[in-house]
Amino acid sequence: MVRTCKVIWWEEFIAAIIMAILLTYILLVALLESFSQPFIILTTIPIGAIECDWFFNSNRKSISMISLMAIVMLIGVVVNNAILLLDQANRLFRTSDMEDVLLY
Repeated sequence: MVRTCKVIWWEEFIAAIIMAILLTYILLVALLESFSQPFIILTTIPIGAIECDWFFNSNRKSISMISLMAIVMLIGVVVNNAILLLDQANRLFRTSDMEDVLLY
């Protein structure tokens, strides 16, 4: 079976994404000193990917190199937002009672 350059490129791209996710998880475990909270943060990545897929399918657009860079930036913004929300919830949990945290 002859592998085309396009197939090899996608395989390398997917391997790079998986490596980036694993390294981000390890970094978040070290920073947050918890194994479950980074997992909560990383669950936002599929949400961002689903939104991108919805956009490209609804507008009948193809994925180019520039759009891949935009997807990476979008996922970075989504993960950063999740980190900020989780940090605020942790801060409220330490300083307030549980009712305030749940209402936030």
